[in-house]
Amino acid sequence: MLLSGALSASFLLFTFYLQDELGIGPLGAGLSMLLIAAALAVAGLIAGAVVIGRSPAPGPARQQTG
Repeated sequence: MLLSGALSASFLLFTFYLQDELGIGPLGAGLSMLLIAAALAVAGLIAGAVVIGRSPAPGPARQQTG
């Protein structure tokens, strides 16, 4: 929960920074944040696939018969 809250707060503060300090309009700041959110989503999918591919098989170990 803390990580989610920190990410949300950083998005809000970064949007304020883009508008106030860099002079980007609200639409430009929103579109740049949309690109960052899309990159985070893609990175999350890739990281999930890597972790699932390297994790051990779920459940108890099966015994070989025969």
